[in-house]
Amino acid sequence: MTKRLLQLTIGLSIAAFFVWLSLREVSLEEIFDEIGKIGFLWVIPYALMVTLSNLVRSERWKMVLDDETGTKSKRMPLFTGIMYGYAGNIALPRAGEFIRAVYVAKKTGIETTKLFGTVVLERVIDLAMMLIMLLVTFLLIITDYAVLIQIFGQEGATYILAIISRTGLILVGLGFVAAILMLLYLKYKRKSTVESKSVEALEGNGQGNGQGNGQGNRLGKGQGNGQGNGSGRTNKLRELLKNFIRGLISLRKLKNWPLFVFYTVFIWFCYIAMTLIPFYAFSLDSIYGFGWTQAFVITVVGAIGVALPSPGGIGTYHYLVQKGMLVLYQVPGVIGLSYAAIGHFMNMLVILATTLILYIYTTFFVKKDPEENIPFSQLFR
Repeated sequence: MTKRLLQLTIGLSIAAFFVWLSLREVSLEEIFDEIGKIGFLWVIPYALMVTLSNLVRSERWKMVLDDETGTKSKRMPLFTGIMYGYAGNIALPRAGEFIRAVYVAKKTGIETTKLFGTVVLERVIDLAMMLIMLLVTFLLIITDYAVLIQIFGQEGATYILAIISRTGLILVGLGFVAAILMLLYLKYKRKSTVESKSVEALEGNGQGNGQGNGQGNRLGKGQGNGQGNGSGRTNKLRELLKNFIRGLISLRKLKNWPLFVFYTVFIWFCYIAMTLIPFYAFSLDSIYGFGWTQAFVITVVGAIGVALPSPGGIGTYHYLVQKGMLVLYQVPGVIGLSYAAIGHFMNMLVILATTLILYIYTTFFVKKDPEENIPFSQLFR
C-alpha cells in the first residue's frame, strides 16, 4: 500500500509540474475560448479510431496467447482486460499492466505471470515501434540540434543525437539482430530441451524405484518428504519465473508473422489518425498546412509524453505536444495546448466510457461461473 501511494504521489507530482510548465504563458480562459470555437463532429471518427486500435491490439494479443498456449482464447475477456488496464493507468501509472493480467488470468485460467510476460512483450514491441518512428522523424524532419534542445532539453537532445548517429544506428541494428537470433535459438532449442528432460525423468524414475526397493519404503518416504518440504517454495518461485519468461519470449511460437506485423503497424496507423483528426477541428490543416506528416511527428512527440510516469500521460503529453507544435511549426502555445487538452480528454473519455459499458455488459448480461465474479475494485488491490 505504501509503495503504491508513493507511486501515485510521484505520478501526480510529475503531472502537476508539467501542467504548470504548460500553463506558464497561457491562461485557462484562453484555452476555453479556443476550445469553444471548435465543432465536435470529429469526435465520432476519433472515438471509432480509439476503439478500433484497442480491438486490433486485443486481436494481436490473442494471436500471441493462442500460439503460446495451443488453445483458442475468447476475444471478450482480452478486450475487456485491455480496457480495464487503460482505465487503471489513468488512476495509477503502470498499474494497468497488472490489472490486465490479473483480470484475464481469472477469466481464462492462463497463469498470471505468463500473461504479464506477454504484456511486457507488447510494451517492448510498442517501444521498438516508437523508436523506429522516432528515428524516421529525426532523420527526415528534425535535424537541428537547437530544435531538439528546445523540445527535449540539453540532456534529451544529446541522447537522441547519440541514437541517430552512425554508432547508435549500428548498435540498434545489432540489438534487433540479436533479438531475432535469440528467438530462433529458443525456438529450435526447445525441442531438444523437452526431449532431454523426458529422458532424465525416465532415468530418475528408474533410479528412484531401485533405491526405494533396496532401502525400504519408510526410508524412501522420509527422504521424499524432506526434499519436498525443502524445495517446495523454490520450485514455486522457479515456476513463476519460468511462466513470466515464457510469456516474454512467446513470439518464438508465433505462426503468422505477416499478420502480427500488420496488426502492429495498423495500431500505430490508428494512433496517427487520432492525431490527425483533431487538426481539422482547430483548422490546422488550412492555416498551417497540417496533414499526415505533421500527424506522424506529433504522434511520436506525444507518445514520449505518454511513456513518462504520469497518470494517463496528464501534463507530460500536453507539454510535449504544445512545445513540439510551437518549436517545429510555430503554432501558438494556446492553440497547441488547447489541441493537446481536448484530444487527450476525448481519448480518456472514450476509454472510460468503453470500460464502463464493458463492465456493465460483463457483469449483468454475460453468464459466468461464480469464481469469475471479480469486483472491479479488487483489480486495484
